[in-house]
Amino acid sequence: MQSIPSNNSYASFSISGGKIVPNSLVSVSTALKNPEFLNAVTLIASDIASCRFKNFPPYIKILDIPNNLISSYNFWQSAYAQLLLTGNSYLLISRDKNNLPIKLEQIPTSQVQINLSDDSQELTYTINFDDNRHNIEVPSSEMIHLRLMCTGEGDNALNRFVGVSPLESLANTLRVTDNSDRLTLKQLEKAILPSNIITLPIQTNSKVKDEVRNEFEAQYTGDNAGSTIVMDNSATLSQLQINADVAKFLNAIDADAGRIATAFGIPASYLSPNKSDNQSNVSQIQSLYVNSLTRYIDPIVSELRMKLQLPTLELDINQAIDRDGSQLINNIAKLTAGQTPVLTQQQALNLLTKRGVFTEDELKI
Repeated sequence: MQSIPSNNSYASFSISGGKIVPNSLVSVSTALKNPEFLNAVTLIASDIASCRFKNFPPYIKILDIPNNLISSYNFWQSAYAQLLLTGNSYLLISRDKNNLPIKLEQIPTSQVQINLSDDSQELTYTINFDDNRHNIEVPSSEMIHLRLMCTGEGDNALNRFVGVSPLESLANTLRVTDNSDRLTLKQLEKAILPSNIITLPIQTNSKVKDEVRNEFEAQYTGDNAGSTIVMDNSATLSQLQINADVAKFLNAIDADAGRIATAFGIPASYLSPNKSDNQSNVSQIQSLYVNSLTRYIDPIVSELRMKLQLPTLELDINQAIDRDGSQLINNIAKLTAGQTPVLTQQQALNLLTKRGVFTEDELKI
């Protein structure tokens, strides 16, 4: 039997001797300190969590109320965030006496080990709980395992069953950002309290230099902060300047937002208002974002259909991309216009009511 213990400290991994070895890339906690990265994860996870499940039997409550300890929205938001950060998300299924799923429990990736049988026909999950349940092993049918892009490459066959996070491709980008932030802070400290140079007309000893320095600093520090500095013509005052090349480098760091957007497959303008996309048309940019969300939604829906045996399950994306119904209203207006409208007035009202844009009581007014 081959095994892979998951790890939530690093999104990327290599496998040696049947065991996972985290690569020295970048930790999740470090990545979340990057505002563009945090924005990308929050944006995608929140938008997908706001989508509504549909086409499932009324007796299946698990999708609308997956857990009694946290709200449905926060549960799915957390599950999708785990998926984006680590490439995998683990949801343990609890069933009632009739074998109906009644509860989902999100399991930290650090507590999950994936096991593949010797004949590569069965997949099980060992869960190392940190409570009184200790360790249990469950078949794959009882574990919803959401994955992003299983490559199937490598010496270990388990690579076929483990997802890869966009965080892996951002290791160098996030390191550069971290170093640039440190450099920026140092330069800002110098800008707030710049390094002054006093040039004296004659050569002096250290004692005289200290006296001149102390007398000068006394004029603009402490109670005299902000006061006018008075000097005689025997000395010249100048300040160290930030190197122009360094300033250009710091300005170029904004490109990181574009790289992070590329890694997650979303338009850069969604992460940074100052970033512009090649498509200036708002509808085109939104269409690109919808396509990006679909890439994440499809593997989620596929896994839920299989593990919960709900072949017609769908995730309605309209709630995420058209919260106020304005797009629907514009589309319906086009379909009801002209001499030969595609939709009748009643059909249009039915669509608007079904989407919750208007209530039946509002239409009666």
